[in-house]
Amino acid sequence: MNINDIPSELLLHILSYVPQSDLFTNIDQVCDLWKHVDYTEIYGDYSQPFEHVRRIQNFVKSLTITPGHIIEFFGFQRKLQFVNLKSLDVSDNLVVSEVFFDKIIQRCPNLKKIKFISGTRINMEHCLEKLKGLNLTELDIGYFYGTRTLDDELISLLRKQPELTKLALRGWKTLKDSSIASILNDCTKLNSFYLFNGHTSNGAFMVSEKDLLLAELTIHSNLLDDEGLQNITGRTKILKLLNIEQSSGITDCGMVQVTQNCPSLENISFGNPSNSENISNRTLFAVAENCSLLKSLSTTGCRNIDDDGIIEIAKSCRHLTLLTLNGCTELRDESLFAIGEHCHSLREIDFSYCSNITFSGVYFLINSCPNLNSLILSFCNGISHANLKESSQLTNGNILICGSHSHLKELILRYCTHITKEAVLILVDLCPDLRKLSLSNCLSDCDDDFLCRVFEACTFLTNYKVYNKMIRRQNYNRTDLYSPC
Repeated sequence: MNINDIPSELLLHILSYVPQSDLFTNIDQVCDLWKHVDYTEIYGDYSQPFEHVRRIQNFVKSLTITPGHIIEFFGFQRKLQFVNLKSLDVSDNLVVSEVFFDKIIQRCPNLKKIKFISGTRINMEHCLEKLKGLNLTELDIGYFYGTRTLDDELISLLRKQPELTKLALRGWKTLKDSSIASILNDCTKLNSFYLFNGHTSNGAFMVSEKDLLLAELTIHSNLLDDEGLQNITGRTKILKLLNIEQSSGITDCGMVQVTQNCPSLENISFGNPSNSENISNRTLFAVAENCSLLKSLSTTGCRNIDDDGIIEIAKSCRHLTLLTLNGCTELRDESLFAIGEHCHSLREIDFSYCSNITFSGVYFLINSCPNLNSLILSFCNGISHANLKESSQLTNGNILICGSHSHLKELILRYCTHITKEAVLILVDLCPDLRKLSLSNCLSDCDDDFLCRVFEACTFLTNYKVYNKMIRRQNYNRTDLYSPC
């Protein structure tokens, strides 16, 4: 099918996935509609800078506005009316006044989803009242600056939203535990609840024993402990996502109970670097035993987790696609061997600050996970040249891994201060699909031959950072007679 035969509504949806740079420079070469809409004489007419937006405004269903354009969209351009807009994101502290907020709601009358963070002087009570005129399915509000208690106004708004399925409350430091309990009780269709509020305690979840339909639950609060967590997860048997990062009161005891309450969990995030002693292998053993459907595991700064726990996870949770073990300093290559042997669906891995892993483990992992897209190894100072020869034919027990084609697209080696040029070249030879490579604060003495060889190994790489310098392909091309190579 020719791109020009695609209906404009569908074409706009497709183009929403295209980088802005391509929209402005390349798409008009093949798409007549986009050329007509976007690349016209109006670019030279500063009196009509948003004429091209007017041409497509009735087709836009989802819109995210950046700081540089919100005034133009809703301040001066009175003709812009997004009557079919369903989702709006103005979250970057862009709502600066009640009048401005009113204009947004007036010009987007059929919104179903809205995300905004109030400015320092805005009257949040006014905004909550204005939102009552919408029939929302998703609401995400940031209220960080105000000191007024607006519990009644918030609850009143939510009771006007019978179809609400997702709610995120960011800030809201005056929000009472009893109000949170009321929200959970009243919003009967809620399946996703995000609460970023350091003052929420167990009381918010101890008032009722009513079962909840929540599939996603995020709570960031230092006052939440095992008792509150056990209560809320005991009422959410179908929970698939749990994020309790920064909740420093959670221990192994609470996490074990969570895995028993919610065996359908697919996404778990926990850990707090300031209080990392509370979580150990006991939590991972429970996850491995009870949550075999797990797809994403993220933990930060848990220094009591070691290889034994990760090996059990790797053996039992073979559907993992994302694994973050940032700051789990006791991990060694044995963890990487187990992950590479059992978790072939992994797409993203973060081992930052795991200083005991070595080149052998990294080499094995890259070779063994063909679907891996992103590997982050920042501050992994154990990666060096010490065992390069052994790694080329790496044996783990009875498993022989030979060099193969990795599909890795992102490799981050920031502050791996002991890594060598030889080690980097072996890794990039394994990863011809790389789009992003960072060697920030590494290899201060690179020569031109090394810089060229990286580009030759990774044909899709346009630039990468070495030490404190950005290296660009056009400056290191051996086919260019005037290049440094």
